[in-house]
Amino acid sequence: MNDLETRLSEALRARTDLVEPQHLSPASPPAVVVPLHRRRAAVLTGAAAAAVAVAAAVVALSLADDDGDAAPYQPATSSTATEAPPSPAPTTSPEPVDLSGLLPEDDPAYVDAGTPVDYDDGSTAVVEGSTLTVTNGDDVRTLEVPAGSGLSPLQVQLGQAGVGYRLFATDGGESGVETLAVPDAAGGLTAAEPADVTPVPYGFGFSEGIGGYLTFTTGGGAGLYTRVLEGDPNDNRFRVYRWEVTGPGEGGGADQPVPTLVASEVGVGCYDFTAVPETVKAC
Repeated sequence: MNDLETRLSEALRARTDLVEPQHLSPASPPAVVVPLHRRRAAVLTGAAAAAVAVAAAVVALSLADDDGDAAPYQPATSSTATEAPPSPAPTTSPEPVDLSGLLPEDDPAYVDAGTPVDYDDGSTAVVEGSTLTVTNGDDVRTLEVPAGSGLSPLQVQLGQAGVGYRLFATDGGESGVETLAVPDAAGGLTAAEPADVTPVPYGFGFSEGIGGYLTFTTGGGAGLYTRVLEGDPNDNRFRVYRWEVTGPGEGGGADQPVPTLVASEVGVGCYDFTAVPETVKAC
């Protein structure tokens, strides 16, 4: 043997001489061969146990201060900033509905056929048989209307479309026929017809799916409206629409020779017809 091997052998014998009987332990049991997959499970279990032990040690160390005293508990904080809850969407109050122009309503009275009516603009109108005749100086205009129609003593102010004449006739049932005669582009009179799609009938009476409705004017004919009854009649709750006439001179131009009635919703009003004067408020 070389010198290195000699020295190793001597050291090993010296180490052996130090072993006494009391230093010896019982023989180890025979080794058990564990399949590879079980070894992996054991290793993982041992690793998990070691991780738990390490975590416990870290927690124990973190709970003690430099003097060995227990430190107050500090909850764990996330390294990710907590997002603030989204701010609620701003709420906006609905615009108050102005119903001040709905009262007082004009007197709904009308004159019988055959009785002339003189208007402030100098014109005179009369219904004879089934013909409405409006005369203003040398200007004479006529329109065929339901026979026996009554005539309102108030003209309806239609802005650029001029003035209108309201006529009333019954249909023999629960509803009435109302005609709004307006000047046309040909220098005569024509009946303004409601638009093809309209949320409310024009006139007065009762309609299936709509209920009771009434067309009225305010301000001496300055405003033309229809109110529709909603719910219990005793509540006097009405949905109100305002009518405008489009056509020649009112945004329609010559390509729309027939004036058209267009309704727009004003709002829902609760009326008190017993008050003096009568009142209405949004509801």
